[in-house]
Amino acid sequence: MLLRILKTSKRRDVGAYRYLIIIFCISDLYYTSIHWLIPETYSNAFVMKGHGLFHSRLGPCVYAAAYLQAFPIVAFHFIYRLLAIKSLFTSYVLFAPDDESLSVLEPFFAGNSSSPVIHDKQNARDYMQSLYWAGETFSKPRWWNLIGAFITIVIITVAYIIIVTCCVLINKYLKTNAKSSRTLQLHRQLFRSLVCQTIYPLVTTYY
Repeated sequence: MLLRILKTSKRRDVGAYRYLIIIFCISDLYYTSIHWLIPETYSNAFVMKGHGLFHSRLGPCVYAAAYLQAFPIVAFHFIYRLLAIKSLFTSYVLFAPDDESLSVLEPFFAGNSSSPVIHDKQNARDYMQSLYWAGETFSKPRWWNLIGAFITIVIITVAYIIIVTCCVLINKYLKTNAKSSRTLQLHRQLFRSLVCQTIYPLVTTYY
């Protein structure tokens, strides 16, 4: 169905990105067609043969390549789900309002401080609240909120370290291993769109 959509859609709607999607579609179809493999063990040995469309040794090899191409994507989906669950737990449990935070933040919700938003005391419990210190700064720490902030900072820091590292490695690899100018241009376009997708939430959140 996706291949038909790509075939019937106008070229300017998808652009050169259609070729990457087509490759993924064909890869998935091929992956499914040769999925009939039987792995076996004997003594301390491991053997596997294709019993689908391809019976030669090349079949399982191509299967392994297709599997390894899709496996990182699946792995990142699990990582994303884990981070989503952790973020939900951090936001809902560790940043939950309580009587102490509501007491400290009462002037804020009463409108006694400058804010671009009009707040209502009656809805104060609908806010995520993170009060780090019950007294002065570094006095009477509220550990649940501090732990939640620490988890959030660690997740964001690790994510951006991975992003920056991958950016450097991608640029370095494209400069030394690109085989054609069109391939290089396509990958650079995809890379820039990914960078924009990453930076856009930061810019919009700031403004």
